[in-house]
Amino acid sequence: MKKIFQFTAFAIFGVMVACSSPKQEVAETSFGQPIDTAIAVTADQALALLDSSDAAPCTISGTVTEVCQAEGCWLKLGLADGSGLLVLMKEHSFSVPKSMNGKSVFVGGVITRDTTSVATLQEYAKEDGKSAAEIAAITAPEIKPVVEPVGIVIR
Repeated sequence: MKKIFQFTAFAIFGVMVACSSPKQEVAETSFGQPIDTAIAVTADQALALLDSSDAAPCTISGTVTEVCQAEGCWLKLGLADGSGLLVLMKEHSFSVPKSMNGKSVFVGGVITRDTTSVATLQEYAKEDGKSAAEIAAITAPEIKPVVEPVGIVIR
């Protein structure tokens, strides 16, 4: 009886050890150039940098809310107001996985104000199937903040 008890205790201990998983470190995946994640600011704080400058180098931490599903050539970081800050890989310098929604990232690059012309906005509206009246109502360019990254780290 004593041997059965010892065997059972040993078996239970073995199962517990086998089923316990060691602490796993957070895996990082990088794209583009290496960036310093220790100096990161939030996306909303990065927008504030444009109050005093037309362009500002920065490293931004945030959560991905949308990704280009064609090539992974752009993504959006969530802002406090529910909108998104566009991160655009100019000239397709690198791309990111299309499955990044909800992932925490660090984006290192330059934040600027980007102007989209009336003609381009009207072309987008036409491609979206807008009516002629809706297209004609577009009369002003759109100015939005955009980040051109040199590197992205996914956590």
